[in-house]
Amino acid sequence: MADECTLQFGRNTKKLPKRIIKAHLFKCGYFMIHFPNKKRVYLHRLIAQVFIPNPENKYYVNHINGIKTDNRIENLEWVTAKENSRHAFDTGLNVGIPRYGKDNPAYKFPTKTIKKVKKAKGKYTLATTSKKYGISVSHVWQIQNNLNRTIQ
Repeated sequence: MADECTLQFGRNTKKLPKRIIKAHLFKCGYFMIHFPNKKRVYLHRLIAQVFIPNPENKYYVNHINGIKTDNRIENLEWVTAKENSRHAFDTGLNVGIPRYGKDNPAYKFPTKTIKKVKKAKGKYTLATTSKKYGISVSHVWQIQNNLNRTIQ
């Protein structure tokens, strides 16, 4: 048994001592491996590169069932960016930005609501006003201090 292994990242080749490498779960939900040469690789990409043929040279690795921590070979596939996005929408993993209504981040509150929030200044706390009208505390403060949607 050899006491070192060779890793190749693009055009770079590095001989490293053989050792057990742990995968760590990152905030984004994927497992990542840290190699001694400071190289970090997502576990699902490494598994796909080693075990799944990629004759069409597709760049992205997709989890077929949508579970980021399920890195079984039968659950991974090579896809294009377009295929990856389509899969995310089709499976409900990515619902996108809502186009209409209060769920849209660019939603503007009705003038009536803005006037009520302004009148609440001094009567109620920012938190109470925030809960009552479904507006963040910082947004209530901005409205009440004429920094956002100034209405006389």
